[in-house]
Amino acid sequence: METNRQTSDILSAIAERARRYTVNLDGQIERDPSASTRGGYGMIYRGTLLAGGRAVAVKTARGIPDIETAKRMLKEAHTWSKLEHSNVLNILGITTTFDHTVSLVSPWMDGGSAYRYVQKPDRDPRPLIKDIALGLCYLHSHPDGPIIHGDLKGDNVLIASDGRAVLTDFGLSVLENSSFSMTVSREAGGSLRWMAPEMVDALSSQDPCFTVEGDIWAFGMTTLELFTRKHPYFNLTSLNSIQSRILKGPPEQPSSEDTSYRMTDEWWGVCLRCLKMAPSSRIGAVDVVKETRELPPRNDIVIVVIGPTGSGKSNFVNKLTGCEWELGADKTIFPTQGIREFVLDVSRDKRYVFVDTPGFDNVSQPDQDVLRAVGDWLRNKYLQHVKITGVIYTHRIIDRHMSDSVRENLTEFCRLCGEMAPQQVRLVTTWWDKADNVEITSSWVSQLEGNLWKPSTAANARHERYYNTQKSALDIINGLVGQDALLTPEELERAQKQPNEISVADFPNSHPHKNTKTPRINTKMSLGRRIGSWFRIGVGSGNGD
Repeated sequence: METNRQTSDILSAIAERARRYTVNLDGQIERDPSASTRGGYGMIYRGTLLAGGRAVAVKTARGIPDIETAKRMLKEAHTWSKLEHSNVLNILGITTTFDHTVSLVSPWMDGGSAYRYVQKPDRDPRPLIKDIALGLCYLHSHPDGPIIHGDLKGDNVLIASDGRAVLTDFGLSVLENSSFSMTVSREAGGSLRWMAPEMVDALSSQDPCFTVEGDIWAFGMTTLELFTRKHPYFNLTSLNSIQSRILKGPPEQPSSEDTSYRMTDEWWGVCLRCLKMAPSSRIGAVDVVKETRELPPRNDIVIVVIGPTGSGKSNFVNKLTGCEWELGADKTIFPTQGIREFVLDVSRDKRYVFVDTPGFDNVSQPDQDVLRAVGDWLRNKYLQHVKITGVIYTHRIIDRHMSDSVRENLTEFCRLCGEMAPQQVRLVTTWWDKADNVEITSSWVSQLEGNLWKPSTAANARHERYYNTQKSALDIINGLVGQDALLTPEELERAQKQPNEISVADFPNSHPHKNTKTPRINTKMSLGRRIGSWFRIGVGSGNGD
């Protein structure tokens, strides 16, 4: 009787404190009678918010917390409820309504855990790993100080309905020492398999200390887990054998077959930099994001735009990316001097890469030098990773001839692509908004398509007209990529608002402006302003290079 009264007092105190933290959901949740699964936290039930009918996960703890544990838990829950990131699962609140204990309430994730999700071999883990890196970087870079996850592994990463990976069950490891155990379970290895060596080494004498470096080690192990679709050290069953193996050093590199040929040497290199035995030698979450972002996922849609200087190729790319280049101080428009690469993250499984190349027929740079620079970019950037989806060759419609060099350059470009030869090629005629006599121009197009263009290109080459509008550019791209990769105007608009990745490979001996310097990148700048801050060149709204 006394025990029940103490329990009731503790729960009442928790509920009152939760009201002060504005996360009390008592009386607002309807919980399904049977548990969906068992987690490190306790039993996980599906539930419904009575206001609005939103599906939620109700994580009901094992045991009854003492008042000090409850205070720490409420503080963590309050912090958790204020987090806002697309790769971090937010907590909606807590409730003391069920089973005489405390339950955490969070949005319900339809895709289940990342570990279960990747068990289907056709599901590529690399986009998920990049999501995990982004979420972990957000936690470690929190303005109020680093938030330690403490139990990162595939089962603590959930998959949203749009396929996005979100981190869950973080920041609660501070409660691990109480009978009200939140996360780390040592049964059958539990989270031990993901633990850093320094934490394992401390288990025999004291409780592990959770650190950002420990999270980074766990990220490396989670990366291996998702690539191989197996738990770390799956062949070891006893705690002693797992502990001994962790203390010997990082795991061996898995075979290509074990990772469905997805783990390249570059990905393995990222893992090794996370799995340094000395905590201070491990890379940080910011560097993990930078390094994984440089590794293209399988589904990159790569469009290379080439053509003579002044044919409007850069204008075509700018219309798609939302970039308006600034004129130099002397109002001069300089042609593209380097290879500009624009990355638009349309969704987690659809990423467009638009590549703007130096112009041909440029008096200051021989065509062979341009082709050599493009060939180097192809080999260095994408040879091991993706195929080029398509090539767009721009040609001004007011230029009623196509020199032999035009066709030779395109043929040479396709040869340089080698195994990455483009699946589709488009001749895109530009300057239609400047054509004086549309009837005569249309007659010239027939000759262009039949006699000059088709003999030099593959059978899948087609002609398209570009009218110097974003809609026109978008129609051409969608005709190139196919039904499964269509880019809608809404997706394009959303992508343009994101801090898109842009890289520029300098062209040898190019000097677009004598006063141009390489500035530090400001990731908060808009796409157009950031490009303008890098170079004093631009095309405005015209049909320049």
